Amino acid sequence: DQSECTDTGMRTLDKSNKPLFLKELHRLWNSEGLPWPKDYYSSTNTLLIDDSPYKALRNP
Repeated sequence: DQSECTDTGMRTLDKSNKPLFLKELHRLWNSEGLPWPKDYYSSTNTLLIDDSPYKALRNP
């Protein structure tokens, strides 16, 4: 599901027909209706694990 992702308008390097989507954690951290208070999670207490290194560029 890519409904919460940001479409960069670019394509991945390894598959030129595959769109490049980013999952920006700040959008998750600031979402309404979650079971934790706003600002409870941030870059200081979240570990991003992914096989695509470009995702870490937008989610330090």
